[in-house]
Amino acid sequence: MHDLTARVLVLAAAIALASCQSPMKSASPATPATPATPATPATPATPATPAAPAAPAKTSAHHDEPIHNIHKLTDRLISGSGPETPEAFDQLQKMGVKTIISVDGSAPNLELADARGMRYVHVPTTYATVTDEQRLEIARAIRDLPGPVFLHCHHGKHRGPSALAAAAVTLGKISNDEATAFIKKAGTAPNYVGLYECVAAAPVATKDELDAASNAFPKVRKAHGTTAAMVEIDLAWEHLGAIKAAGWKTPADSPDLVPAAEAGRLTDNFRIAHEDQEYVKAGAGLPQD
Repeated sequence: MHDLTARVLVLAAAIALASCQSPMKSASPATPATPATPATPATPATPATPAAPAAPAKTSAHHDEPIHNIHKLTDRLISGSGPETPEAFDQLQKMGVKTIISVDGSAPNLELADARGMRYVHVPTTYATVTDEQRLEIARAIRDLPGPVFLHCHHGKHRGPSALAAAAVTLGKISNDEATAFIKKAGTAPNYVGLYECVAAAPVATKDELDAASNAFPKVRKAHGTTAAMVEIDLAWEHLGAIKAAGWKTPADSPDLVPAAEAGRLTDNFRIAHEDQEYVKAGAGLPQD
């Protein structure tokens, strides 16, 4: 209480001191104050320009649709990029797809496919070629499983279109020339000599040959060798893309991505793929530049 009283007294004294005037011999009459100039009316504010509507969010960094590089070989056979999001599987469902065949090395998202009534078949291939065994297995899956069939790799440009075209020739649905024209249209790089060769040389299979092909149709196969290295290379490349967008620093939303570590991971997997015997045996069909 005493402390509060003291504070009030100090404040009062300060106010009094500020308001007191120095003694004057005689107070001069105060000069009348000059009338204030009327304030200029404020200019009405210009109405704000309505903000432009925000552009719809894209489903990926480079494409407007969840699945890109879509190419129809027939009404029942379609190739494209790998579905990675619920929206991508919704897109396939709207297209009427019943069976999805993946030739990519990474494991398919079975949960999203199963939830939409779509069956997965996993036959991982490389950029070197589609082997006869793989070609016949894919052809039998197309023959025996419900369609339409969507066949994909990762980007939907090289392995996927080539595998679909080779299998279609095997089933007698298109000619080798039509198959080659299809993969060119899909964007398969001409320096993937092995892919072009397997499409151009694919024979039409007999019923017995197709019946002898595997009908296990596994939903997931574990990748190994060159195929496994390719999966890791794709992942490291995507991580480095995010790192580049962040100014070659660890992205704020991905604190586990260390620039030097991802670069080393990419380098190591290129070395592993290059030294793998599968690569060495198929080297003639791989790009040399």
